[in-house]
Amino acid sequence: MFAAAALMLTASCAKNAEQSADNATENQAKEQFEENIDNGSTPQVETQKASNLIELAGDNLEQLTAEKGQVLAIDFGATWCGPCQKFHPTFDEAALKFPAAKFVYVDIDENPGAAEKYNVEAVPTIIVIDTKGNETRYTGINELLPSDKFFTIIENASK
Repeated sequence: MFAAAALMLTASCAKNAEQSADNATENQAKEQFEENIDNGSTPQVETQKASNLIELAGDNLEQLTAEKGQVLAIDFGATWCGPCQKFHPTFDEAALKFPAAKFVYVDIDENPGAAEKYNVEAVPTIIVIDTKGNETRYTGINELLPSDKFFTIIENASK
């Protein structure tokens, strides 16, 4: 009986030690997050990345194609472009929301051939190709934000 009591006490202590370690790790993360905010830096938050969201690499124009009947959304932007940066989270979120579609981000400074092929003259330029192959071009973000506007565009392109 003493052995059983000792075993239960040991298990209980181990569980409490585990919870204490988890709480300490969580508290450290919270403290670091708050310290980053106090110092004026932007805390890094893990975000989920959709598998149907790619960034064009080295003017690989084959990445700018979709399967027959698949919606393709291409976001031409640049790191120095404020409106591009404002739209980027919506583009990422749409990729999560519409897994059957393909979303490609193109940095025009790193991929000038792609921008030239699609006659991109201003950023941001977003091109949506629907399931029938029809292309719609949006220059600027007024027609795309708030996010629901862009989601509706992708939804309609999927029909």
